[in-house]
Amino acid sequence: MENTSKVKNIFVILNSSTNKLGMSGSDKIYIKLSEEIQNKGIRYHFLTNPDGFKMISNSSSKKFDFKLINNVSVDSENFFKGYFLRLIFSYKILFCKLPKNSVIVASSDFLTDTIPLFLLFLKYGRKNNYFTSMFLRKELPKNPSISDLIYKFSQKITIFITNFSKFKIFTNKIDINYLKNNGIKSSMIKVLPGGIDLINLTSKKKYDACFIGRIHPQKGIPVLLRIWKKYTQINQRAKLAFICSGNKLEVQNLKKQIKKLDLQPNIKFFGFLDNLDKLQVLANSQMLLFPSSYESFGITVLEALSLKVPVVSFNLEAIRINYKNGVLISKNEKEFLSNILKLSNDLKLRETLGSLGYKTSLTYTWKKIATQFLNDLV
Repeated sequence: MENTSKVKNIFVILNSSTNKLGMSGSDKIYIKLSEEIQNKGIRYHFLTNPDGFKMISNSSSKKFDFKLINNVSVDSENFFKGYFLRLIFSYKILFCKLPKNSVIVASSDFLTDTIPLFLLFLKYGRKNNYFTSMFLRKELPKNPSISDLIYKFSQKITIFITNFSKFKIFTNKIDINYLKNNGIKSSMIKVLPGGIDLINLTSKKKYDACFIGRIHPQKGIPVLLRIWKKYTQINQRAKLAFICSGNKLEVQNLKKQIKKLDLQPNIKFFGFLDNLDKLQVLANSQMLLFPSSYESFGITVLEALSLKVPVVSFNLEAIRINYKNGVLISKNEKEFLSNILKLSNDLKLRETLGSLGYKTSLTYTWKKIATQFLNDLV
């Protein structure tokens, strides 16, 4: 990948992380882009906090250029405390000296990323180029929690700042119309998908299925456990590889749910795994179960398809738009179970869907995504 642009320095504000182990889709995108872009004549820097530093260091063997813009380290139990402390200390980013003609990117639409971006804009003006990011827009539930309301409020302010400052914005395909309806011009919108590294792993198919995700209502874990319970009544020896990230209390509560449903013999609980450890378990599974209620891209689906592992999903817009092959889409829980049975009983179908899904995944290699990213920065 050659650097054909005039970009010499890219600064990514990654200031919202509260989990030193797992990471959001947007975190992963900007970390993987760094791995592709560094050593190509472009310097790639992270403006982050101690948690972000640990997360990035744990997730990659590459060396990165860091600048700590605050010393606020929290865990997910103290999310609000960390969120507001990082907002209060946003002004410290003004002490960072950035060269002219730099590209500065907020890695999410949280105010802890957007406000520091805006402060740098006030300091440097048009001497640099600025991008916001929005990779996960969700509608408020009927009974929104405080965190739901804060998230929605954060998005609205980010959109206002983006419009006011004429920032460009990186987003996913499904939110383009939403942004246009909120006043963002088409010329300012850039699509930045997730990506994968193509690797060859030995596949032993130890597990009937695999789940990967955060312990969060969006990920559909209670739905999955109900469906898996029904499946084990048909196939008593079935084994589900369960990979998840969450705080200590969330993990404890999840294990209680599994015990209450008497699913311990049918679930291999791994907790958090990343990189090759996670992908090896996925490669050893007959299928990926993806019960999310909302996704902007679904990078876990892409990882499965890159390993020729077919996927069972609900009818999500992101899945329909981004993945034309390799996925059995389910309109409800009954059909989700039916699709699991269909795949488990048909080796040829699994192989066919796996091969077709693999071809789809070739569109999303990190090398191609990085090339597209650099072109969009010009």
